[in-house]
Amino acid sequence: MTTDLLLLTNKVNVSANHCLTILLGTQCLSGSLHEKDTNEVTAVFSQDFHPSIGVVDQLREIISALKLDANPELQVVATSKNYQLIPQSLFVMEAIDQYLDLSENRSEIEPHYHTIAHQDLYVVYGIDTYLKKALGQQFLVSKWTHISKVLLEQFQQHPSSSLEILFAHLEKGQLFIYVFNQGKIKFYNQFEIASPSDFLYYLLGTCESQSIQNTSIKIMLSGDFKLDDEYHVMAYNYFEKVQLFGNSTHLKGALGDSDTHRFALISSPNL
Repeated sequence: MTTDLLLLTNKVNVSANHCLTILLGTQCLSGSLHEKDTNEVTAVFSQDFHPSIGVVDQLREIISALKLDANPELQVVATSKNYQLIPQSLFVMEAIDQYLDLSENRSEIEPHYHTIAHQDLYVVYGIDTYLKKALGQQFLVSKWTHISKVLLEQFQQHPSSSLEILFAHLEKGQLFIYVFNQGKIKFYNQFEIASPSDFLYYLLGTCESQSIQNTSIKIMLSGDFKLDDEYHVMAYNYFEKVQLFGNSTHLKGALGDSDTHRFALISSPNL
């Protein structure tokens, strides 16, 4: 079976040890390939996700298309909606199932948690046990993490401000919203959107729920947002301070310290 693989770079003949970073989703399967020794990105890929093929077989197609001789090390970023940010002072290991409401499907979901740098928070999220087992049997999975950890630690690179800052990240119809006050997160949520009007609805709704005036907040856009597109223009019409955050199409340093490690975001099949 052939694969409709979109390679965003053309350096796919890799001689060094390599690592594949993927984000799993209902619409798209994408990620990046980078050399472990140098962290140099050699390929960025994206294709539609085909449930009938399955994640493992589709990954094998991608590896074949990347012309790799052997399976690369695999790092997986989950974008599950079933997650919570818990203050470290309130985190109780025995309550981890309750954080994710796993009373009915505990055998299907395995809870994981990570610290969020500089936030005194844990992100608690669930991984599909069947998918974890299937990937683990076929690949060397060196790391799992959650997209909220990636986004929050990326956003914290932005200088602090006396204004509250709302970071909105859009990728494949998934809108991630985080509100920071003096460098600390005070609100987060995730929505599915299909149009700029949906985006504005959740943007204004977030400000209303947090009692934030349009003039007292800075809006930072990342992900699929582009300069002067409908989303950017609509936000600019309602808020005084709107700008794109960093590289608007990729996140950097998701799982490592190198600024050259970049990958594209996708969504997740019940991770």
